[in-house]
Amino acid sequence: MTYAVNFTNQAKKQYLSLDNSVRERVIKKIKQLEQDNFKSRHLKYGNPCFVEEVGQYRICFVLDASKGIKNIMFIGDHKEYEKWSKAQK
Repeated sequence: MTYAVNFTNQAKKQYLSLDNSVRERVIKKIKQLEQDNFKSRHLKYGNPCFVEEVGQYRICFVLDASKGIKNIMFIGDHKEYEKWSKAQK
């Protein structure tokens, strides 16, 4: 089984603001996210978001296994990720 990967409007804007070389690395990781056997870690215990690392950048997404969808909520560097994750509380 493969997953469909969707971007929220915010994540799409964040992705488009990235450097081209970083975008290529992020897309490579997103292609891996489509695979069923690809394991990710939770943002924090009890939070529905998962996190993937791409060097200094983070991709946060929510998994809807029943529909086979991974919705990307955030893409940014580690500093932006810290601010975003604190706002999720």
